[in-house]
Amino acid sequence: MDVNQTSAVSKLRKGPNAKMVHWPSIDWEGNNQALTWALIELMQQKDRYRAGIWSRPGDKTVGKKKIQICTELAEELLSKIPKYVEYFSADPARYGESVKQKLARFVIFSIRGYMVYSRGH
Repeated sequence: MDVNQTSAVSKLRKGPNAKMVHWPSIDWEGNNQALTWALIELMQQKDRYRAGIWSRPGDKTVGKKKIQICTELAEELLSKIPKYVEYFSADPARYGESVKQKLARFVIFSIRGYMVYSRGH
């Protein structure tokens, strides 16, 4: 189930007092796409993220897997937003995957935009 499109239902805590919760998906579109723009800004400001996500052969990288970098990005984006704090701390990888999917869409849209632009000129 895509974390961006629907909230998954799963256990937040384990044990006899576990409760079922709806995990809030990252609202990339809300507030004039504020989180999308914040992600773009982070990628522009932090070379370690950009190098780890979009590295080419021979580039110096940070030595981490992409999902680890995306989880760090998710933490920077969501750690101060009350709606996400408890959920992120319970399952950071879930939100890291959402950031990874968003970055993949950036690449797809960039390639499509370049192809459309280059055909038109």
